[in-house]
Amino acid sequence: MGSKQHIKIFLLILILCNQNCFINAHSGRTDSSGGHRDNKNTSGLGSYHYHCGGNPPHLHTDGCPYDSSNNTSSNSSSESSSNNNVNSNLSSESISKGPSKESIIEKGTNDGYYDGYNLKESEAYSYTGEYESEYQEAYKVAFENGKAEIEKDIYNAKEKGYEDGKNNTFENIYKQETLVKSYQESYDKGNKEFIENKKIEYAELGEKDCIENKKDRTFGDEVDAIFVEAYNNAYKNKYSEIKKEEYKLKGYEDGIINKTDENISLEYVESYNEGNLEGKREREIILEDAFNKGYEGTQIDIEKKFEPITEEINKQYLEGKNKKKNEIVTKSIIIGSIIILGTYGIYRYSKIKSKRND
Repeated sequence: MGSKQHIKIFLLILILCNQNCFINAHSGRTDSSGGHRDNKNTSGLGSYHYHCGGNPPHLHTDGCPYDSSNNTSSNSSSESSSNNNVNSNLSSESISKGPSKESIIEKGTNDGYYDGYNLKESEAYSYTGEYESEYQEAYKVAFENGKAEIEKDIYNAKEKGYEDGKNNTFENIYKQETLVKSYQESYDKGNKEFIENKKIEYAELGEKDCIENKKDRTFGDEVDAIFVEAYNNAYKNKYSEIKKEEYKLKGYEDGIINKTDENISLEYVESYNEGNLEGKREREIILEDAFNKGYEGTQIDIEKKFEPITEEINKQYLEGKNKKKNEIVTKSIIIGSIIILGTYGIYRYSKIKSKRND
């Protein structure tokens, strides 16, 4: 074989070696479609694949997924199909591994805290699978933490609700169902106290105005109707109470002078009669007492309330005094008569005895 023949063989071998290395190292030459044949299937994508602008080997239909000029939304189905083919080879290793231990622990922590905070059952989790025991352990710890946190928040919601209620300022800032309910219940309790205290306050004002005979009190629209009602009721009740006392006193004064007024309003007749009976009883007592003091000869003092019957009191006093005087005179006469009769009897007895002796 001549030297020229050897040189040709050497160059041919060198060209073949370089071409083989070039094909294995990168995408190689591409055709007008942006791809080339791969008969040895070194890419794992079959006998033909695309590089499209120097991108990694891939397959596609209806447009290249690496071409930004394509409408991705209109070609989403084909793009997804192509990507799935690529990803099925590229990520097969990661899929086979499944979720990590750390991710399962994190899931258990999140699920447990959520369930505990929302006061669900402690065994409400339903996870089964890889790292299940780790999940359950993380869940239980987080569940207790969530439960403790909601209990603290419930306490704070109740405190805030009660204080807001007492101040009549509704501000339920909570979103969680249990906290919303806790706030509302405590607010209602505090607001009930607020309302009762306000009603007492307006009732006291109504009584005060009635006593002072104030009749021109007005309230603006900012005052709740229930407080105005409390004021009006208290004013009315106090007025009725005062009038009843007035009629009771009138009845008492009429009773002292032994009088009964038959023209009293039906609303106050009961109070009048009560006072009238009391006055008549005291009239009898004072007149009897005046008679006794006259009889005993002791001094009598007439109270102001009995001044209207001073004349009658003095009359009873004199009657008592005269009775005592008459009794003394009568007693003296009786005693005198007894003495006279006794003396006469002795005299007569002496005369009779003297004649017998003669």
